[in-house]
Amino acid sequence: MKNSRLFLLCSLIGLMLAILVTGPAYSAADEDSKLARYGQYGGPFSLVDQHGKTVTDRDFLGKYVLMFFGYTYCPDVCPTTMQVIGDSLDALGEKGQNIQPVFVSVDPERDTPAELTVYLSHFHPRMIALSGPKDQIVGLADDYGATYFKVYQGPSTGDDDKGGKGDYSINHSAAVYLMGPDGKFITLFSFGTSSEEMAQGIEHILGAATQ
Repeated sequence: MKNSRLFLLCSLIGLMLAILVTGPAYSAADEDSKLARYGQYGGPFSLVDQHGKTVTDRDFLGKYVLMFFGYTYCPDVCPTTMQVIGDSLDALGEKGQNIQPVFVSVDPERDTPAELTVYLSHFHPRMIALSGPKDQIVGLADDYGATYFKVYQGPSTGDDDKGGKGDYSINHSAAVYLMGPDGKFITLFSFGTSSEEMAQGIEHILGAATQ
């Protein structure tokens, strides 16, 4: 009995340490629960693109927007999702010409316009990137129900804004939000959605909009 209790205690400690180091895993159920909590996604914003130009939500009126929150130092989720977005747009062809893909950086300390320009060169040519002051990014992420937080790789200095260039990663939710030409939320695609599924879902929405 004593050994069983010791094993259970060690298992719980191991699980807690894993969560602290890696952060929680996000799933389709997580994203769906956010929709239930927040009701609708989206809101006004004024940020800066990879060219240093101010961009607001009103600049996208009349277009569908595929919006994704991530960061350029992301090793896996972000490049995978960015590729899926690009492949889905390619699959849609002419049908997707009125769709604007948007990458919003949740790491404004490191993701400068120059960094974003280089990053975008690896993905779909229509993709634009937005960044800005930390409080504005936090506000926009909150409007979309997106979550993110830093996970330090070494001892923390206690000041989130003073970390070195490579001493942290960012654990973040990974939904892709589809917004309509009126700026209102239509649907989201959870992480793990294939480019074929995304293209088919968008095509169905576009077809319904023209009926």
